[in-house]
Amino acid sequence: MLDEQMVIELSAFADGELDAPRARELEERLAHSGELRRALAAIKTLDAETARLPVPSLPAERAAGAWRQVAERTAAESAADVGRV
Repeated sequence: MLDEQMVIELSAFADGELDAPRARELEERLAHSGELRRALAAIKTLDAETARLPVPSLPAERAAGAWRQVAERTAAESAADVGRV
């Protein structure tokens, strides 16, 4: 079973977000691990299925409120992470 960090890294790889050296390292690991290749395929399938979902429209006021909540939660989580370091 893959740990959470590896799943995050595979997702970043699928999205083209890894720097070149790390992407090459992961490609090497993928060449030798069926488990990693299956996990990457599942991530790519999930990405494709998610991309096909309809995007609901929100009134501007509701959208602004939702983004405010996201910002508040992100700030609170960041502050909590700093406290754990």
